Amino acid sequence: FQHRGTLHRIRVGLTHLLILVVRVQRAAKRFVKYWNKRIELFGEAAFLPLTMETMKKQGAQRPIEVGALQIIPRNKSGDSEDERDLLYVDFSKLEPKSYTRQAGCRAFWYFFHAILEDEQVQKKGIIAVSFSGNVSPRNRDPIFTKLCLSSLQGILPVRISGLHATPPPAVYYIFVKIILCFMGDRLRKRAIFHNNDASTVLESKYSMPRICIPTEIGGDYKLDIRGWMQQRLDAGL
Repeated sequence: FQHRGTLHRIRVGLTHLLILVVRVQRAAKRFVKYWNKRIELFGEAAFLPLTMETMKKQGAQRPIEVGALQIIPRNKSGDSEDERDLLYVDFSKLEPKSYTRQAGCRAFWYFFHAILEDEQVQKKGIIAVSFSGNVSPRNRDPIFTKLCLSSLQGILPVRISGLHATPPPAVYYIFVKIILCFMGDRLRKRAIFHNNDASTVLESKYSMPRICIPTEIGGDYKLDIRGWMQQRLDAGL
């Protein structure tokens, strides 16, 4: 019996070792993919910190200041169980013709690195809130959308734990469906669509303070992308 117990412990140990090796291999592959993509996007600047100053030099200021992506800070008072910063996405502010796809992808990467400064986001994942009520043909660029979302699939060290979306006008609903197709099955299953009372549902059902919900969808938070950019620039971030 002692011999059998020893063999069992050896098998368990070898199994755990094999699992660890597989995980290390996956992490190494993802690390390589991340840096290959970073170098492809930023060139020599890939080895510099991704700061607002770097973005300006890389021509990514315009896709940042249009405000299609914004980070909403949460109250870190300890009064709430979930105090993660929120990622707000407004598809109606996309201006794909006013900047290159390369510059837009650089801005995309910058926002995700910025929100990862929040330790709660690192631990629990990103909660994204999207608005597409005013989307129009000028906001659409499927190729650019695919380029950005591909970075979320095994490249950027982030995970989306929740996506709350307000439905677009019926005529552009297919636009959102296409985006969801690029997001993969795992992420698509975490997308929750809300109707016009999104702010009420987010506050009551998902414990999202009204002060953190943008006025665009009925909350009290006033977005100020230029102010946010200046704060980041002043802080060297």
